[in-house]
Amino acid sequence: NNVNGHPFRVASSLTLLSSIGTNCVMLLVLLVLMTMISWKMTLLAFVLVAGAGQAVKSILAKPLRAIGRRLTETSARLYHITFETMNAMKLIRLSVAERTMEKLHGKAFRASQQATKELAFLQAIPAPAMNMAAGLLICAFLFLGAALYGDQVSDAVGPAILFLFLLYRLVGPVANINTSLARIQANLHAFEELEVFYREVQAARQPDGGTEARDLERGISFENVTFAYDTTEHAAVRNITFTIPRGETVAIV
Repeated sequence: NNVNGHPFRVASSLTLLSSIGTNCVMLLVLLVLMTMISWKMTLLAFVLVAGAGQAVKSILAKPLRAIGRRLTETSARLYHITFETMNAMKLIRLSVAERTMEKLHGKAFRASQQATKELAFLQAIPAPAMNMAAGLLICAFLFLGAALYGDQVSDAVGPAILFLFLLYRLVGPVANINTSLARIQANLHAFEELEVFYREVQAARQPDGGTEARDLERGISFENVTFAYDTTEHAAVRNITFTIPRGETVAIV
């Protein structure tokens, strides 16, 4: 249950990679059209937009990794408690256990929801940030053109307007690429956890042998066992030693 939900995040990241490829193609087409108007202005615009995107990525990289890790941990805890509650409560019908599991589940759920909200907030930053950067860049081009040409009528007005239109359309693919990269950055910890899980499963795999598994001959013995529903709670049982004979069922009340 510690990796429950991780495959979905990995699949989501792979889908985002395909989205990045599509937006890169669109970005390339727009750059070609802009280059046909003015390669100097295109180069300047590309450098400024790419710099703004890199700045946003650098600022958000560390917080996204941290919140992605916290989301992984809180989700694993929530899945673990949910699984434990759904299965263990069929056997354990103590009122104290129900209240304890309800409290643990509520705490884990709130922590998971808080991490999800913070992650969604950070992932939503790249798009408006890139729109703002593009707006400032367009305003800078307009002011620069007004300062250079003033009230003079020029044949370059039409191409300049077309260039600014293409520059505005350029923001969409760039913002989508940055948003996708932010989401992938937040899901990197899920990749790492799955890799660790598969490696541990492979290492724990028992080799095939020739020893036949036999039925219990006497029973199962417990020696000095202590159990608590939570580390902050008092132990439900402490230092108990007993044996469950073969074929019998024992309940601790």
